[in-house]
Order: sequence, then structure tokens, then C-alpha cells
Amino acid sequence: MSDRDFTDEKLKNMLKDAGLDPATAAVDRRQWLRYDARGAVAFHRPQEKDVHTGKLVDISDGGLAFVTRVSLAVGETLRLSYQEEDGPKAVEAKVETVHSHPRDDSYLVGVRFVR
Repeated sequence: MSDRDFTDEKLKNMLKDAGLDPATAAVDRRQWLRYDARGAVAFHRPQEKDVHTGKLVDISDGGLAFVTRVSLAVGETLRLSYQEEDGPKAVEAKVETVHSHPRDDSYLVGVRFVR
């Protein structure tokens, strides 16, 4: 199974498993409003040349969440690019991992944008 094999149903189940309601994930107690998003994510650790992929789950002014097969530690800094399905172009950013929840054979990862 590749990173591209994640289905919307699997993402909904992962959000539920992480304690998030998929129907209301865009509004919660966090600092930023989050919006459902679909698209591709590519990232790498600064010390590595390997590029890893994932699937975008949601986005806010402060960061984003995605699903990947790569285990990431809280506090890890990454170079990340994402392209929303209906977006005009890819966006690149430096991010820091704020949570990573293992689910089956993948991880639900949240990152914050580093300015």
C-alpha cells in the first residue's frame, strides 16, 4: 500500500481515533480555525535527502495536519510542501511536529508553521 492509498473514509476513522469529530474538526478549542483540506504533502528532514509523502487532512493559519507512513517525533523540524487539490500551486514551509498519533499502518501528524 502506498501513501496515495489513503481514502477519505480512512482519514475520517483516523480523526475519530485521535479524538476528533470529522464533522466539526474545523472548529475546536485551538488557537486557529482549521479547515478540511485534501491534497498532497511532501516533506524531508533537514539531515536527510529522502523525500516522504502524505495526504493533507486540514489546514489553518498556524499549521496543518496530514497522514503519512513515516513516524515523526514531536519537536522535529521539517521542510514541507503541500498542494491542495483545488489550489493553484504548491506551498513550501518550514514546520515543527506538534503531535504524531499512530493509527494502523500510518500516522496522523500535526505540524505548526515556523516563521
